[in-house]
Amino acid sequence: MNLVRLVGRVVTLCVLGLCVLRSPVVGQELRGRVLEAGDERRVGRALVRLLDNDEEVRAMAVSDSSGIYRLSTPGPGDYRLTVEAFGYAPFQSHLLAVGERESYLVDIELTTTPLPVSGLVVSADRFEELERGLRLEIGVNPRALRYRPIMRPEIEDHIERAHGLTELVRWSNTASIVTRETSDGPCFQWRNRQCMRVYLNGFEVARAMIPALPLDMIEMIVIMTPGDSIAYPGGAVLLYTPGWVG
Repeated sequence: MNLVRLVGRVVTLCVLGLCVLRSPVVGQELRGRVLEAGDERRVGRALVRLLDNDEEVRAMAVSDSSGIYRLSTPGPGDYRLTVEAFGYAPFQSHLLAVGERESYLVDIELTTTPLPVSGLVVSADRFEELERGLRLEIGVNPRALRYRPIMRPEIEDHIERAHGLTELVRWSNTASIVTRETSDGPCFQWRNRQCMRVYLNGFEVARAMIPALPLDMIEMIVIMTPGDSIAYPGGAVLLYTPGWVG
């Protein structure tokens, strides 16, 4: 069973396995460790997201090698935490109440799950399903894009070579896409135009955070050049996890 443990002092409330403890006032922040259920092994490279009542992503972090993450809340309110990590079942917490200038220590335990063995071919039915979802997301048929979507088998090939997102984009079939390092982080340019923004499941990723993105949990990458869609007029690199793909 997935377990969220909110650690602090003063008041303890446990409902349906969720324990909430009020902590001293140190600012609006959720922080803690991502652990493996049972032996509490630290889980690094886990994607932790903060969702509001409307299921909109308000903050995102990737746990470090010690399983530690930090999230700043946009303000008081009710939020959920979702966590995805390669080799573990997706996790979603109950609603967490965040008040004025409150801080919470939140340890999250994930249960392991058998790793799926991906085939080398994406079936026609599966690709049509993904196409329908993408059309709704980007407002255009993905077959009409300049670059075909990069699917899981190709991503796995780069993972085996210890490549990250920057190397994947550089060495995939993405002619005219230039990748370069800047003081703000990796920059992806089409024909030397401005840096394209990077999105994970529709949530914009800061360039400084791109190197920390766990490529092993990305299911599909869509590269949109300027003019491909009015939803992304400057172009974009769109990343989708298995949770979004369904």
